[in-house]
Amino acid sequence: MEPTATDRKRFHDGVTASSPTSRVIDPKWFEPIVIPSRKVASTDRQVINPAGISPLVPAYSVAIRDGDLVFVSGMTGIKPGTQDIVAGGVGVQTRQTLENIQTSMKAAGGTMSDVAECTVFLKDMADYAAMNAVYVEYFRVNPPARATLSVTALPKPAALVEIKCSGRLRRR
Repeated sequence: MEPTATDRKRFHDGVTASSPTSRVIDPKWFEPIVIPSRKVASTDRQVINPAGISPLVPAYSVAIRDGDLVFVSGMTGIKPGTQDIVAGGVGVQTRQTLENIQTSMKAAGGTMSDVAECTVFLKDMADYAAMNAVYVEYFRVNPPARATLSVTALPKPAALVEIKCSGRLRRR
């Protein structure tokens, strides 16, 4: 055998030995290589816009369910059926925000125990303790991973807190 043919055979034998189910493509100069596409498992991407919690702007979904993953957009303490932020301070707003998230998770087929991560945006970091006192009521056991940051503004001027989260639905 010529040296290149020997090298090629050794390469083929090596791939076959280490990965018997792999297919080896032997390219030939100036011949196109057509690689068949893989069938990708389709997911059921679903927009979740629960009744009473309408999106603030048109290019926005309250939540997205993609297979068993759920992504809840940043929520504020809007009173369901309105776009009005509830009055009463950061504690009351945090409770309403988490109720809105709970409604979104339920509409997607999940519960708060399915939430894996949250990002909390506070207008004033001095409100952290008041927000956290309510937050822990919703995540008493195995709380999700969380980041909390202070921001200079939120989309609704009356909002003091916004929370976004995501999770994976578990079979029950």
